[in-house]
Amino acid sequence: MKWMPKKEDKAVAFWQWFEANGQLYYELPEDKTEKLLYQLDKKIRKVNQDLAWEFSMDLIDGKREFTVSADGIVEAFGDVESLVKAAPELPDFEIIPFRQAREDEFSAECNGIRLTMDDIFYSYEVGEETKLVHLCLYIKGLTPENAEDYISLAFVLLDTAIGEYNVGMHVGEIDFERYKYNRGAKPLDTLKELFKETTNRIEFGSYKASSNSRNNQSEIDPNSIS
Repeated sequence: MKWMPKKEDKAVAFWQWFEANGQLYYELPEDKTEKLLYQLDKKIRKVNQDLAWEFSMDLIDGKREFTVSADGIVEAFGDVESLVKAAPELPDFEIIPFRQAREDEFSAECNGIRLTMDDIFYSYEVGEETKLVHLCLYIKGLTPENAEDYISLAFVLLDTAIGEYNVGMHVGEIDFERYKYNRGAKPLDTLKELFKETTNRIEFGSYKASSNSRNNQSEIDPNSIS
């Protein structure tokens, strides 16, 4: 019988490896950056295949920010929590659970496509029973042919606008349409006004996937995009 380590053991093993190589990840020498980030991705996915990560390329207050993300997959939120809680004291790093909302200008790129907050607008309604915020995102340049890349980038920018935790726990259904100067649609960067600030006071515990789970993205029919 093949022995399978517990998730707690996987988290401990990850941080033992990271701590042993922490100086390299703090310095990120240019000639080794690509190899180091490949190794980091490989190691963190041993904890959970769905986990993702982000590094701040610039130091912030002398520290490098290391964000542990579930890549929007709510079923992996618990493993983000466990991994961050298991982190040892790392003076050179700020370990952050989930992608946080950002105030600075931000763009997302994929396969030669670049989107910014200025390219996405939204309308919404709140479910009477669930209280989830159901969104329709209107994206400049969206077509059936480029839908997969554009929608992936839209999710990244949605995380940037309101934070990954809010997207996973408080957003319900998400529809996507091509932006055509839709009346009443608001710029994506104003969406944060609908959500209470959750930074530094996220309540961990039982995570139940809402209907926007990115596992369902592959089920979107590009031909349904108007």
